[in-house]
Amino acid sequence: MLRDAAVDVLCDASLAEVVDLVAYADGDSIIVANVDGAARLSRLDPGAPAEVIRGRDPVAWQDPLAFSSLVDELADPSPPNARNSYPWAGERLTSLFAAAAAPDIAVVHTGRHFWPERGGHPGEHGSLNVVQSRAPLILSGPSVTARGLLPVAARVPDVAPTLAWLAGASLADLGDMEGHALVDFLVPHPGPVVGLLWDGCNSNSLYSMAAAGELPTVARLLDRGCAFAGGAIAEFPSVTLVNHTCALTGVGPGRHGIVNNAYYDRSAGEQRLTNDARTWHRWSEWLAPGIRTAFD
Repeated sequence: MLRDAAVDVLCDASLAEVVDLVAYADGDSIIVANVDGAARLSRLDPGAPAEVIRGRDPVAWQDPLAFSSLVDELADPSPPNARNSYPWAGERLTSLFAAAAAPDIAVVHTGRHFWPERGGHPGEHGSLNVVQSRAPLILSGPSVTARGLLPVAARVPDVAPTLAWLAGASLADLGDMEGHALVDFLVPHPGPVVGLLWDGCNSNSLYSMAAAGELPTVARLLDRGCAFAGGAIAEFPSVTLVNHTCALTGVGPGRHGIVNNAYYDRSAGEQRLTNDARTWHRWSEWLAPGIRTAFD
């Protein structure tokens, strides 16, 4: 089978410095694999323990608070797969492969792999790992009940139901969203909420700079609200248009249908360029039928 041959090549020891992991759908399962092992994740129960097929489970560690201080992150920059964390791996991979335009294989390269001769730089984009997937999340204002840096993490699809709830929608009205309103940290109606979710920003660096007085406005927002040490964990792949869509719809790519910044839509027989100035205004045309946004 062509897919199996491709996976064998990608998981070969000669590519261990390049390939962090590969994933693909296999019936009711998601298979994750790399040179050190492979595991089967259930699509029917994505949070269930994985079945190890060989070696070790490449996504065994799934702590969303891993490396959530700057000291911890700098102590082990771009850690290899064996020391890395992949929060909600089963849920995020299951969502991607539920989409009509899902890829045959998802390939993630390592954080240390890059092409300096082509202008590349260390680090990767779109990964399943915690540091790449984590975006800073700050909530501030009269309706925010918590203060300071909290040892918690949210998920990007939580943004839409939170916005809708603050605007007056009942939780019952939001039952079709996969995300959850952040009701433990907010109360509706006393006053405005300033919420900041930084695309592509390093949470630890931002919070540390605020604490050191280098970002006084961010520090003032924290004094009047809170930040999540674990940030908001992006859906997979952790790229812009997938997750902007998650934040506005409250569902993952398996429901809303946008699976990358650029992808091939088999049903239409054409490429979708969702992160291109020439075509990004067409984003809403490419949403799966029946998907509501926070504006709706």
